[in-house]
Amino acid sequence: MHDEGDFFPEECAVSSYGAPFDEACDDVYSTVEDAIKEWCSKTGMEQGERTNKQMMDFINEYEYEDTEVYFYIRKFTFE
Repeated sequence: MHDEGDFFPEECAVSSYGAPFDEACDDVYSTVEDAIKEWCSKTGMEQGERTNKQMMDFINEYEYEDTEVYFYIRKFTFE
């Protein structure tokens, strides 16, 4: 889980590369839902009935036409 305090409130990070995403990029997002919305806006796909967990798995396993393109969502965990 992410830090519920003010020190590190972000829930996940995204690593992405290639069209339709920006060049190699690592961004943090407040919520997984925000990262999913970003992916949907770039690809034109919709979440539909999928839960955020199902959508995160779908995005992380999605195969693009160009094998060099990627968009991975990683949830932060703290021990």
